[in-house]
Amino acid sequence: MPRYRRVALAVALVLVVCSPLFADAPAVFEELSYGEALARATSENKLLVVDAMTSWCGPCKQMDRTTWIDSNLVSWLSANAVTIQLDMDQHPAIKEKLQIRAYPTIVAFRGGREFDRVVGYRSASQMREWLAGVNDERTELDRLKERLVELREQRGDVGERLAVARALIDHDEDRLATDELVTIWSANPRMRVGVLRWPLGTLAKRSSYAGERLSELRDGYVGKVVASDLDANAVREWLTLSVVLDDRAGVVDWVRSRLESDAGSSKMLDFHEELFPVLRDAGEWELAGGFLPAPLEAVHRMGQDLGAYDLHDEKGQPKKAGAAGGEATTEGEAATEDDRPKSLPAIPMGGMRPAAPKKALPAIPMGGMRPATPVSGGERSAVDIAREVRGRLTGALRERASEYYAALLAAGRGVEADAVARALFGYDDSSSARLELVARAIEAGVAEARAERHVRWLRDAALDSQR
Repeated sequence: MPRYRRVALAVALVLVVCSPLFADAPAVFEELSYGEALARATSENKLLVVDAMTSWCGPCKQMDRTTWIDSNLVSWLSANAVTIQLDMDQHPAIKEKLQIRAYPTIVAFRGGREFDRVVGYRSASQMREWLAGVNDERTELDRLKERLVELREQRGDVGERLAVARALIDHDEDRLATDELVTIWSANPRMRVGVLRWPLGTLAKRSSYAGERLSELRDGYVGKVVASDLDANAVREWLTLSVVLDDRAGVVDWVRSRLESDAGSSKMLDFHEELFPVLRDAGEWELAGGFLPAPLEAVHRMGQDLGAYDLHDEKGQPKKAGAAGGEATTEGEAATEDDRPKSLPAIPMGGMRPAAPKKALPAIPMGGMRPATPVSGGERSAVDIAREVRGRLTGALRERASEYYAALLAAGRGVEADAVARALFGYDDSSSARLELVARAIEAGVAEARAERHVRWLRDAALDSQR
């Protein structure tokens, strides 16, 4: 898995040509600055409700279309609160002052001071319930704790328990959230290496209590990961906890010990997807290159995914949405609005690649909590969107192929490394691709293995930049 963390979404994103990407703020929000709104709410003895959002936040836009136009909610807010919406990209000082870490974050003030906040999408009914509690001096944290007790007593839905635990993290209730997530881990094997990784990782980074609990949990796997007959599920769960605890050195030691045993080494390739990024990040490029059973095929799969975003004109001729962000063209001519497709199909999000790559569109790699390049507004056609998506996928391909190239050189698999580089150029014959390959080779300490070639690539890139 590349360094860029994928964001798994529960629904597909449907993109339509010429649909407005950004609409005006719902009428419930007043055109006041943060200072003006706070002063007015205080003087009128009302709540101040601040919707801290961004222009690129999907859940924020969904709330604009549903929650913030609900007639009952609007009536309640008009009578009891001063309500404003602030784009945090436009108000970095307020973002820092309020310590906004995710979007949307809705903050409620009483008497000029913050009383409570909620993070993430809220329906109109959920928002009314929360605001009624705020009005009665009852916080969301109070409600979450009460709900967690109910769920435990009733052996409630694990999905809701996970949602409550994640919400507790947003409220800095690390100990309670840790206990609940460890309970969920123990009772739900299918969730361990997937949805639990992020919240556990967040807790492990900031809570010594979480670190201790998770270390104890990982210690329970030791017997299974040192046994001659490896338990695949146990290994993947142990690796997940090791990454969560940021113990890459422990993984490296385990790999080396397994490779000393014929019984262990014969099964290690089964875990190449999990091991490669850990070994890479630990600087163990030679070891990482030993856990690539089919690197060329993997590069070709990613490269072929780019074809899903090659647009066609009425004659069926390809109009490639250039990887570097250039205009979509056929034989050098710019595409016109008439021959642009009217929409793109739904795009499945999350995962390394689509479950059925011949039928589905590839997953879009996303960086962190937001797109790598947030858009600025206006209307966008399907060609524009396809160009952006293809650019992101090309960047992911470039990164993956260059990492494989460096790791294979480090592992003495030069012929395969050369094949990976050629395959990358077949999909992305650019200066950026050459620079990425050289940069990764330098990082892995193997640049001299192809010194003449690397110098030529750097020279070609320098010449391209001067044109």
